[in-house]
Amino acid sequence: MSTAMVNGSAYPASVDELLPRARTLAQVLEAVPSRNRLMSEFRIGAPKAQTLRDSLAQAYADVCPAPCLYPEPIGPDPAPEPVTG
Repeated sequence: MSTAMVNGSAYPASVDELLPRARTLAQVLEAVPSRNRLMSEFRIGAPKAQTLRDSLAQAYADVCPAPCLYPEPIGPDPAPEPVTG
């Protein structure tokens, strides 16, 4: 099965058409998705995924501070408070 059959069209979706779906994905992830995630999720190439990510990042920068542009780190705090006693 070709990519054209997966998305139901012989023509790839434009960035404007993908932007609402990418916003929904960003809300689910609570962060701007990575370029690779956008590529695999929407079956698009790297240049289009980067353009889409840049559009999402700019939209998020307007409504929230910089930390919401990146996912929360996984694992313990790299610099925990020293134990005094």
